Amino acid sequence: MQPQAFIRSRGFTLTELLTVIAIIGVLAAILIPVVGSVRESANGSRCMGNLRQLAIGAQAYAGDNKGIIIPWRPPVGTAYWMTSLAPYVGVKRPNSPGIVEDSVFMCPTEEPNTSGALYYTEDRIRTRYSLNLHIAWDGAAGVAWQRRTVRYNELEHPARTYLFIDLFGAGGGGYWMGPSLVYPHKERVNVAFTDGHVEAKTPEQMNYYCANFDHIFWKGYNWSGSASFKTN
Repeated sequence: MQPQAFIRSRGFTLTELLTVIAIIGVLAAILIPVVGSVRESANGSRCMGNLRQLAIGAQAYAGDNKGIIIPWRPPVGTAYWMTSLAPYVGVKRPNSPGIVEDSVFMCPTEEPNTSGALYYTEDRIRTRYSLNLHIAWDGAAGVAWQRRTVRYNELEHPARTYLFIDLFGAGGGGYWMGPSLVYPHKERVNVAFTDGHVEAKTPEQMNYYCANFDHIFWKGYNWSGSASFKTN
């Protein structure tokens, strides 16, 4: 009978172990930003889908309400725009108590605006999106350019007037919100237009719009007869 042969195993040396750790560190440094970028690309696409759904839902609302663009609150003392729009985008507002926290009204990227807020809640529905108050709010008495009953057929270029914007500004959805805007999707902010399409806007583009109150981006048409009304 032959004696059994034993093979002596050799463990890692300290140098080999440190080399493996260094390689893993390098791979992690390469992969983690890539994974984060892919995740944000997916979030940006999902956000665009949300905004497109809201814009199309607003068109359906208009079809049932004499062509009126969905108002911010019609009239004061009644439901907010999220409640009015909810049935058209498949969202059911819960009876009290309860809050709709994860829905088409919420951008998937959790980045606060410059005031530190992640979202706002009205009628027990949370949202990270803002509605264009220039065409959806009657505003204070005597402020003629803030209207509540704008109709789609009044807009000169629906593809150039925004309806919803990603990550609300502290002042609500209007030209004054510029300083509160953040750009959560690779230095872009997503915008849904009244015709239903969605675009990603740069800070430079939004700064230009916010510096020009009489721009078609906000108002949709020159209802005040202003000589400074801009369409480009």
